[in-house]
Amino acid sequence: RGGRCLRLALHAREQFRGFTRSTMVRAMAVFTALFALVASASAFSSSGSSFTAHSTPVSFAAPRSTRTAAREVSMRARFCDLTGKRPNRQAMAVTFSHKRNKKVQAVNLQKKKLWWPEGDRYVTLRISTKGLRTVEKYGIDKAAKKYGLDLASF
Repeated sequence: RGGRCLRLALHAREQFRGFTRSTMVRAMAVFTALFALVASASAFSSSGSSFTAHSTPVSFAAPRSTRTAAREVSMRARFCDLTGKRPNRQAMAVTFSHKRNKKVQAVNLQKKKLWWPEGDRYVTLRISTKGLRTVEKYGIDKAAKKYGLDLASF
């Protein structure tokens, strides 16, 4: 098996004579990775060769952790959970020569853990500073009622 791989490597080297050094290095890296993959597959197979029809398929997938499966990461849009404020995408940056370039005016969002006395627990919200002022003024229950927010879902 080793002699066959060496012949393949030498044949590949002859095929790549006209290419640059970086292309050769990349090609040899790919070949080495393929060789390592075949060698590792043959090491784990039940028979002597990994290319026979009777060999069992090898699975390299790591077992999934139940902890990470329960807690999935998702990219959320940048808007306030309480007020619903969204970025202003209609804004223009005006230069001294009056050239106008589009810009986004972002919402000043803060991730806050707020105590919810009615639910007897903390609630984590991505809330704008305007929303925080509303919570400070009215309390979290009245502010949530004002904006139609169900705090139990947070």
